[in-house]
Amino acid sequence: MSTTKLVWCGYLCYICTMDDVELLLKAHFSRYPLMESQDAVKLLYQGEFGPSHLTACESGSFEKLSAEYEAAASTGEPLNDYICGGMSRVHVAAAKAAGIAPLTLNKLFLLSAKSQEGSMTRFEAKLACLLKISEEGAPFTKAALNSFLSRWRALKMPKISHSSAYREHYKPSYRVLMSRYANFIPLFAAVDKRFLQGKTTTIGIDGNCGAGKSTLAGLLAAVYKNSCVIPMDNFFLPKTKQALFPHGGNVDHERFSQLASSIKRFEKFSYAPFNCLTGEYAKQEEVLPDKLIIVEGSYCLHPKHSALYDIRVFLECPHDEQLLRLEKRSPEKLSRFINEWIPSENAYFERYNIKHSSDYVFKT
Repeated sequence: MSTTKLVWCGYLCYICTMDDVELLLKAHFSRYPLMESQDAVKLLYQGEFGPSHLTACESGSFEKLSAEYEAAASTGEPLNDYICGGMSRVHVAAAKAAGIAPLTLNKLFLLSAKSQEGSMTRFEAKLACLLKISEEGAPFTKAALNSFLSRWRALKMPKISHSSAYREHYKPSYRVLMSRYANFIPLFAAVDKRFLQGKTTTIGIDGNCGAGKSTLAGLLAAVYKNSCVIPMDNFFLPKTKQALFPHGGNVDHERFSQLASSIKRFEKFSYAPFNCLTGEYAKQEEVLPDKLIIVEGSYCLHPKHSALYDIRVFLECPHDEQLLRLEKRSPEKLSRFINEWIPSENAYFERYNIKHSSDYVFKT
């Protein structure tokens, strides 16, 4: 790959205010003027609870999605349609065009169903916002909305289907995903395209500490069962050698380079992870690569190793948000992050142009 693709993940925008809800509703009223009250309630429910109401088995959900892929025709819908509350509607036709495999999208869908919890208090506040807006020019009346809500509550709030008018005119075909999953669809599509060509794939994930490198690696491993993750933390450099690599961070690049040939050829290899807490090496771990190797952690995209990767990913987040995440994760180490590790990383990024030499840049 030669062109860096920038994707805005926008984790901070997941804090959903009632102003955001109002803007969302008005946007959907404009895009779908024939939507009815149940369609609006469904939108708010999905934004708060995601697909968590689903009980379908994986095979059943995959078969249904595969059928929708076969029938998918572009309707001009966006790939990632944010619906507040950290949730997105991923439209099937756009997903198919992007190149993400139906099996991959279905796994992200099922992971979203397990991950999102939601709040009934927030949902009721969103409904109150909807009731208010229904007096100001919605495609349906407040009376119609109240009537639907009364019937729905009496039935213990079952799953809501789109109205007949909505289905007939807009032919909805989408999956509700956590937005932090949906935002990485371009990366998943790149992996799927390589797999479709029968290629093995090695991904390197570098970026700001606290930006979510380990989290993304874990998500990739959860979706692609034939994968292995190699954390760069396992190659932490003993203090006696750290001064030898002023722009390479606290990573033992020489030891990692010894694995390069095996990683490149997808051959079995073993190594002893370094424990930075004890300052000792753990027992040898054996790695038997299949189709996907994920190397994650600061300094993994160092020029010494960049040729290893088929896909290079850089994650970045705003500095203030970075500090909040690091304080929550490791409050006792915050001062070292501020005074040592963050400046060292930033110097490395700048010296080697890491961000702009990556294939994908995700702002988290």
